[in-house]
Amino acid sequence: MGESAKLVRSVFFDKLPKANWNVAWHQDTSIAVKEKQDIPGFGPWSVKQGIVHVEAPEMYLANILTLRVHLDVANTESGVLRVIPGSHFYGRVNSKALLDIVENLEVVACHANSGDVLFMNPVSFFKKSHTT
Repeated sequence: MGESAKLVRSVFFDKLPKANWNVAWHQDTSIAVKEKQDIPGFGPWSVKQGIVHVEAPEMYLANILTLRVHLDVANTESGVLRVIPGSHFYGRVNSKALLDIVENLEVVACHANSGDVLFMNPVSFFKKSHTT
């Protein structure tokens, strides 16, 4: 990512076996920001737990690298992350198209041990077409 890379967000999940939750299939396309500003291509806006979020343009998202650092074991019982390898090549997709992608491509469970790091990107500069 180079010397200009910056940490822009940190999220901590404490997924306890007795207090786990299911997350619907989604793409991580919103970013946390200090305040709402009228910038072309950014929107819609929302507030999540008191923090302003905005849907970012695909060119911005293509430059984001998410690092998921596992403090504990992640497995089926503890709430493993499930991904669809290569789905970032489709760019931002609507909910119906996302469900179609889930049905037609391989879903991979990202089992991890304590200390493992998973690198992810929400969308890519290089796109594939997807028809629903």
